[in-house]
Amino acid sequence: MNRHVSDAIRIGLTIVIAIIAVYIFYYPARRKQKEYRQELLEEHKTIRAYVYRRIGKHNTIEYIFSINNKEYLGESRYSEMAPYPNKGDSIVVFYKENNPEINLWSGCFD
Repeated sequence: MNRHVSDAIRIGLTIVIAIIAVYIFYYPARRKQKEYRQELLEEHKTIRAYVYRRIGKHNTIEYIFSINNKEYLGESRYSEMAPYPNKGDSIVVFYKENNPEINLWSGCFD
């Protein structure tokens, strides 16, 4: 087989593998956020949370809040186009009253 054809096949396979990897690693998080968003649109409570980490590479914030002396962690994505919170910022979070593990930053609803 021609060397150029061999290189083209190798590059093509690398691209396909990269696309599959992105799908495997990012799709579940996006699906979870979409499901949470749908649930929270139907019914939610609000609470103040604090950002403890912002991951710019993934446009993600991680935050913590407390209900009845129990701490909950949350993770939400943000858009680079809108103002986004930074580490240490206080934010408003929507959560399910009967299951606070289902929560999202209110900025996901703008």
